[in-house]
Amino acid sequence: MALLITNPPGNLQEYLHPYALALLIIIAFQNLITTSLIDSKIHEIQTFPIFVIASFVFRLIMVFVLLTLAWVFEVSDYNSFAINLLTLYLIYLTFELIILLSSLRQNSKRTQS
Repeated sequence: MALLITNPPGNLQEYLHPYALALLIIIAFQNLITTSLIDSKIHEIQTFPIFVIASFVFRLIMVFVLLTLAWVFEVSDYNSFAINLLTLYLIYLTFELIILLSSLRQNSKRTQS
């Protein structure tokens, strides 16, 4: 994904905001924080769902904060910025849910046997 952002082919250049790489770094950093938090609590059955929901809420709030800051500071081509940010957020959220569901299935199989 970083390669597509730094050296986009053909028409993709016009859809990427100049801050697209910075957005990717911010989303990746958020992912690192929330993944480490979730991994530390994955074996604690009582508190694990709370941490998963908290990580989703944390990311969503951060996305709204970034969108608000971009709007307040009048980032050029705000629509492109918002679409790029929301697309990256949804991609990371989708992959996190896929990984989370697979690890939950593995943990539930271990507890059942």
